[in-house]
Amino acid sequence: MSKILEFNDAATLPGGSDNELRLIGLLVVLALTSLGKTTLYKLIASGDFPRPVPLTEDGSRVAWLYHEVQEWISERASKRVSDVGGLSDE
Repeated sequence: MSKILEFNDAATLPGGSDNELRLIGLLVVLALTSLGKTTLYKLIASGDFPRPVPLTEDGSRVAWLYHEVQEWISERASKRVSDVGGLSDE
């Protein structure tokens, strides 16, 4: 069975193992992506960013799967590399 961990500080993220699902809070997501909170939630609403995982029944506390955020960042980086002119205006 997979372990589920939550981290609120990007500096404390361990390497982890392949069978470990890591959850990260909003502040870590914002730090990793360099997005603002409003932009992040607009991207989620449009389906362009991974949806958070509700941690409480009422949804008042959420977190993101670390590997999904990392995949989103990797996709952006590969788009940049594949653009002929370098950085994209998208």
